[in-house]
Parts: sequence; C-alpha cells; structure tokens
Amino acid sequence: MTSAHTPESLGSGSGSADIDTRSPNGSAGVGIRVTNLSKTFASQAGKVTALANLDLEIEASEIVALLGPSGCGKTTTLRCIAGLETPDSGAVEILGRQVVNTAEGVAVAPEKRDLGMVFQSYALWPHMTVFANVAYPLRRRKVDKAEIGDRVHDILTMVGCGQFVDRYPGQLSGGQQQRIALARALVGNPSVILFDEPLSNLDAKLREQMRFELLELHERFRFAAVYVTHDQVEAMTVAHRIAVMRIGRIVQLGAAREVYDRPTDRGVADFMGAATFIPGTVRSADGERVLVDTALGEMRALAVDSAATTAGDEVEICARPEQVRLRATSDDTAPAAGYHWVEGQLQHSSFQGGQMVRLVAVNGVTIRVDTSSGMSDSEEARFTSGAIMLGLPMDSLYVYS
Repeated sequence: MTSAHTPESLGSGSGSADIDTRSPNGSAGVGIRVTNLSKTFASQAGKVTALANLDLEIEASEIVALLGPSGCGKTTTLRCIAGLETPDSGAVEILGRQVVNTAEGVAVAPEKRDLGMVFQSYALWPHMTVFANVAYPLRRRKVDKAEIGDRVHDILTMVGCGQFVDRYPGQLSGGQQQRIALARALVGNPSVILFDEPLSNLDAKLREQMRFELLELHERFRFAAVYVTHDQVEAMTVAHRIAVMRIGRIVQLGAAREVYDRPTDRGVADFMGAATFIPGTVRSADGERVLVDTALGEMRALAVDSAATTAGDEVEICARPEQVRLRATSDDTAPAAGYHWVEGQLQHSSFQGGQMVRLVAVNGVTIRVDTSSGMSDSEEARFTSGAIMLGLPMDSLYVYS
C-alpha cells in the first residue's frame, strides 16, 4: 500500500494532471475561465437577474472566494461552473477545455468536467459507510478495486478520519462529516474543486480549525478552487483573491488586504468588516487629497474616485475601527502626527477575547474603536469612562460619494 503521507499516490490512474507539476504560483496556466456569463430566473414579480455578463479568471492552483450577501449570484456562478445550472449565455473553460458555450451549444455533463465539489450540507449518502461514500466517485469511473482501497485509505488518513472507515455519516460529528466530504472531493485528484459554503454548519472554533486544514490540503494538491461564502473572515483566510459580488456582478476583485484596505465603493467598504461612516461635505479636492467638513471638524482624507469628487459634494468618510487610536485627555505628551485628533465621550466598552471594542460619541457621530485587550490594568483604566481622545489616520481614511 502506498504511504498515506504521499499525495502523489492519489494521482495514479486518475486521468488528471499529476499534483507535483501544478505550480503554487499559478504558472501552470488558467484553471477556470468564465466569460460573459448571464442567468435569469422567473419569479412572481417577473424575471430576476442572478448573473449579468460576469467575467472571472482563476489561475491553476489558485483559490478565489466569491463573497457577498444572499442573492448576489455567487452560488449561481458556482453551479454554472459545475454544470448544475445552465446559463442563459456565456462560456466556461476548465484548464483550457470548454465545458459551456451557449453560442456553440456546448454543455459538458457535470461528471465529465474533472471537478470535485464540497457542499454546505456535506451531501453524504446516509446508507453508505464512510469508505463507500469516499469511494463512490472512483467506482463511477470504474477504477480498479484494489486501487480504490489504497486511495480511499490514503485520503482518509490525510484528513484524520482513517479510523471511521466502517462508520456511517449519522455516527459522525459535523466536523468529521465535513472532513469526509473533503476526502470524497479530493480522492479523484481533480484539477478544480468547488466549495459551496462548506463550513457554515460548523461551530466557530471548528470552522476556524477547518479553514487551516483546508489550506494544508491545498498545499498538497494544488487544485484551482472557487470558494463560495458570505463570511468575510473565511474569505480572507482561505482565498488568494476575493471577488466581492453584488446583484450578479463582481464589484471588486483582489487580494484580501487590497479589498479590505481600499474598497472601490461604499458597499464593499461596509460589507468587508466593521467600519464607521462619517458624513460630510467636500470643502476642497486636489487630486486624491480631499478636505471634508464633518461633525468632527475639517478632516483630510483620500478620494477613491478623485475625478468624481468635487467641492460641495455630500460624501462619507470610512474609518476602520482597528486603525483609530486612543489617547487619554490627561496625556500631556505630543499626539502622534498624521492623525486627526478629536475629543469624544466613551459610551460603551466590550471585552471580546483578544480585543476591546469601544463606542465613542463625537458631536452626534458614534465611532467604533477596536484595540488589543492586552493592555495592563493601569493602561485600561485610562479608557474606561468619560472624555477620551480619538486619532483617525488621515492616510487611511477614504471618501465615498
């Protein structure tokens, strides 16, 4: 039997590329290409647009998360790639092979697309043992019985479930069932795996653990992946790039830090983590640099769209809570440069494990401030009640029209 720690063994006879040849930086080429994909659904109110001329390119060995609220089109995109949904128009390629092209009548069956899929509900057969569930895709492809045994044993050992081979799904915990679903998706060594909110049914601690286990499996197998989620932290942890979706379109695509630090519009800024929006009126604009009159005084910030930002515009300034600094009103040292300092009243403090969350009122505007909970008691005592100074970082504040 081949070693359970040798992923190469899972590639033999699979008909897909050997995993050792898949470059981790995507130099092996494009894994998935979606072109001009559109899809509408009928409803009582008429047609609903699920996808609107969507384009997306995912490199081989890259994980891209489709992130957005319910109804934004992320699951419809995944289902069109999988072949579980037929688009009204557009094309899909997997490793250069066209599997959908509505103009040319191409529609490859789902089981012939060299895909693995992990569902939100695990989708394990309740009447089959763990072994039978994981072996199922290999048996459909008529892989040799002895090879099936080796490969199922290897992948179950990899995901830490080798001891459950004779159990049924109903005898497993949610985390164990999720690992079995991952093993079933990986056992055929597919070039592409589709994840449809695979961790949403797990508790918070197990969900965090599974994110990192999934990344370890990706390091072994180097598959391209579409990862559908509505959880921003999950997307930022798992994906190389994040595609933020809204009403059937991708409104921003980029690395996690890029999308979080510089959202392209207010909707993305609001969706990607906590944010405070400070209303104001543009006093003057000089390229990217903007002066805005607000309830916190005149503030300097950066225009996301400098060409469309002019004096007199009603705008909002976005401030991330972890970037705001605190300072005691009694502190007589020089305040840090590069910050807009203003005095406010502490309204609420909340201990949340690794961080303290505070709400501070400034002239009718409530500012959220997140700081480490690792302060000493004497440091913490300075920020427990009453007046407090806030510092907002002028080079990290963005203006949205």
